[in-house]
Amino acid sequence: MGVKQPVPAINVPAPSASLLTVARPLPDGTDWRSGIAWSSACLLDTHNWPYCPDAATLTAGKTLAPGAGPLVATDPFVVYTGVECDWVEGPLGDDLSTLCSGMNDAHLAYGISQALWMGVGLPSVADPNYGLPPTLRRTAQDVSIGGVATELNDVVGALLQHYEACTTGDGGAVIHLPTVMLPGALGGTGGGARVCWPEGNFYRGPAGSVVSAGPGYPHGHTPQGPLGAGPLVSGTPPNEVYQGNAFSEVWVYVSGPVEYAVGTTEMVPPDDAQRRVPTRLNRYDVVAERSAIVRFDPCCVFAAKAINTSGEIS
Repeated sequence: MGVKQPVPAINVPAPSASLLTVARPLPDGTDWRSGIAWSSACLLDTHNWPYCPDAATLTAGKTLAPGAGPLVATDPFVVYTGVECDWVEGPLGDDLSTLCSGMNDAHLAYGISQALWMGVGLPSVADPNYGLPPTLRRTAQDVSIGGVATELNDVVGALLQHYEACTTGDGGAVIHLPTVMLPGALGGTGGGARVCWPEGNFYRGPAGSVVSAGPGYPHGHTPQGPLGAGPLVSGTPPNEVYQGNAFSEVWVYVSGPVEYAVGTTEMVPPDDAQRRVPTRLNRYDVVAERSAIVRFDPCCVFAAKAINTSGEIS
């Protein structure tokens, strides 16, 4: 037999539809690396205290800036992708940095979605002026129909109705849907009507909304407490209590438009000599990391439990 032809490793592709194809970049020129603050568009009703207070419920540490509405703030975080492996050097070897960096690019949507919904990577200590960074589950109001999980099409309709009433008819609604629900949302399973359809590199929903189906959004059983996927019940870090859900249920959220920014990919350690694990001559350990930030208006965010159209999936 002849010598096998060396070719590069199989490239890891990014998802063709994700939060990043639904979200839009932060405005040009925004210096976001130390965090950003902005005024909420919600100036009247107290739908999601403490992020959208009215004058009667403002407390110490939550004050209105002159001529502006309630301020909110968010902080950057880091998306990590680590690789530890026995590495083949020579004609069959690829550049480990290139592969790890490519994997980090592919996993970027997952990391940003985890931060947006669950707060993964975000600070757990409140800023004295702005409080904790907003996340979907920290800011949402539970509007589950009858307090129980219901059909997906009913849930989406209810969420959009609440968003419309809260914003007095603003567009830009983003429905945050765990990936496990996407076949049902596209009409591929029982348990409800089709609620979205492909449009370019994202999914379009009713009333001009867009559907972000992960990856990175939680599904399966989540216990009530710090790991619950539902809205905040009570407490502050590290003792926050979030609503949970059964295997047969998922949480679905609606928010306004989402914006994000990402930095350049950094490799740690920066060179191959430092990546070699001393106890194994051909063992390497490398991490690709990329700073990112994501924001949304924490006012008019709603959540409801839906029946898991794929059954009880752990």
